[in-house]
Amino acid sequence: MTVMFELAYKSTLDHFCNQIAQELKNSGDPDLAALLHDGLDNLVSIDANTKNMAPAILWQSGFIMPSPKDPMYSAKFSVGVKTTNDDANYIQSKVVSKLSQYFPTEGSIDICDYSGDQDNFDPTVVGTIFIQEVVSNPMVFDNQVGLKLLEITAMLLRHQ
Repeated sequence: MTVMFELAYKSTLDHFCNQIAQELKNSGDPDLAALLHDGLDNLVSIDANTKNMAPAILWQSGFIMPSPKDPMYSAKFSVGVKTTNDDANYIQSKVVSKLSQYFPTEGSIDICDYSGDQDNFDPTVVGTIFIQEVVSNPMVFDNQVGLKLLEITAMLLRHQ
């Protein structure tokens, strides 16, 4: 596996999830007007975003490994929503439903390297994420905050 391909995959997840969060935040839905978003592996800001009362879209890259060998890879990642003061989990259900529309089974996402200077972004597609399975995990609750994640299994193809 090339380090650059893994970086491009991770930066694509970050970019794609940031775009989804912005679209939902700007959708006109008052429940989502203050929507936050962050990668669970962002050690700089994740603590502030998870403790904030506003709902947040959160995601995490689980693993990526050759399957059976380069240029084909297996990957797993999670994307979901954290809510607070969501008595009947309506906001959570609404966001999870919308998120599942962005990650349809048998859908695909182009992989580009978004990790560098965005002013000089090179839109070269270096691979493709092929969504294989989307599983809605049970909600995790800690007396104040509810977290519901979709676990997404994918195959990746690095373009040569």
